[in-house]
Amino acid sequence: MSLTLSKIRSAGRKVRQKLKLWATLMKWRIPFLKTISQPLASGTLGSSTSGSFHLEILECERTLRVSSTFGMVLRISSKDELTNEPQSGSVVLRWVILQKEDNAQTEVPMGDFVVGSWTRPPRGKSLLIPVTAPVGLNGVYDVAIEVDLRDEAGKSLGTNCSLPRIFRKVKGQNAANASADFDYVDIYAKVDLEKDYWTVVGPATREAYEELGRGKAKQLLDFGMKPDAKVLDVGCGTGQLAEPLCNILSPKGAYYGTDLGAEAIAFCKKKFRLPNFHFLTNTMTGLPLKGILFDAIYLGSVFTHMYPKDIHAMLGELRRLLADTGFILVDAFVSPDVKDYVGSISMIHLNEANLHKSFQENGFTFEEAGVIPWNEHCRRVIFKLTASEISKKAEWKGPKSLSAILESRSAKV
Repeated sequence: MSLTLSKIRSAGRKVRQKLKLWATLMKWRIPFLKTISQPLASGTLGSSTSGSFHLEILECERTLRVSSTFGMVLRISSKDELTNEPQSGSVVLRWVILQKEDNAQTEVPMGDFVVGSWTRPPRGKSLLIPVTAPVGLNGVYDVAIEVDLRDEAGKSLGTNCSLPRIFRKVKGQNAANASADFDYVDIYAKVDLEKDYWTVVGPATREAYEELGRGKAKQLLDFGMKPDAKVLDVGCGTGQLAEPLCNILSPKGAYYGTDLGAEAIAFCKKKFRLPNFHFLTNTMTGLPLKGILFDAIYLGSVFTHMYPKDIHAMLGELRRLLADTGFILVDAFVSPDVKDYVGSISMIHLNEANLHKSFQENGFTFEEAGVIPWNEHCRRVIFKLTASEISKKAEWKGPKSLSAILESRSAKV
């Protein structure tokens, strides 16, 4: 029943978005409304040799949410008629995070996303381009969105120009409204990973996929991962983290990637043929590994899709495989306002205190290694887990032995 209602809500959102985009297009086609409306931003692209374009952002939704789409309307006008000018190409959105530090604002480019196509209109004419684009960030930020045009060869027409730019705030979704239509196994079975192995795990472009992979590898290095380390990547997907680690880990190091999707594991085995890189299929709560302890374990966007009881079981597996001197990086949506959890496996918000308790019961100490505000009730937190002193002792046999150990030590005191 909840799955059916979620599908109905999701379909309703898509219909409303299409109707709103259609209404906006009509506004810019009616002469009277067109004369009293002002574009949000504009710029001139191209050059004296390729011909110039006037590019305008006419409309853009005000509220953007991660893991969702939003609508824009663009207009291109042609100023010149040169024989060597580009006649068509792609429309690109460039996302820039705006960060404030010490009363100064810095800009962090987050990659380009191809969202549509264009053709050059005749001189004196204009072309309206409706765009429905994915939100290009998986976090809550103040952003600038720039629009660029590329020719058929992929060359930017705005290289030496000031691109039209608008400012928006990206907000986090509410887990209660997230879609329940999410299947780890089925999602890989329906795509051709040889043609596109990045969209299936989130990023809209291969460039963004690779940039995120490098960011994950840097996180591990910043927290002490060495070239000779043994690394476990739970939920490895199509190898986003494995790719940069190919050039970081030495022959003495080792990488193990596990995932629920058999197609993803088969793809990784074919792509990464290094002797010290291994890929295995795991279950929701079990990891098929024995006889090896890991120096670094990474779980990116894993606990964000797991129920509390499954997380508790997986934590026991992670402690079993973590070296006493190793560490784990894992992210989760946490909130003090949630009784236990809310949402579906597409997005789950967890009770913060309960998650902390689950860490401790499974033999971990924890600290917050990074925080992304999500919405008014929730944060997305990256936790660094290390082995607790109690769990390093010989008598540690998992969560069930914790109370007995504590009682024994209390009696001795």
